[in-house]
Amino acid sequence: MVCAPGDRIPGVWALLITFYNTAQRKGWFKIKAPFFTFTDRATGLKVGDPVNMMGFDVGRITEITANARPISSRIMFISNLN
Repeated sequence: MVCAPGDRIPGVWALLITFYNTAQRKGWFKIKAPFFTFTDRATGLKVGDPVNMMGFDVGRITEITANARPISSRIMFISNLN
């Protein structure tokens, strides 16, 4: 059976809406920017902890690494700017 060109439009729309909803749910449209900072001691911090800046929740810690010189820890987090 041959479909008319107009018969495919609802299927294409359904596919686009499904893709858009999946992308929204997974956060593909959110702006994510990596930031890092250095500190003398990272005691009490762990990966996944929230990061607050000036009273606003700006992201979560994604990585903590120890540096040999100077004695410091590098803390990286991804900021959700939306």
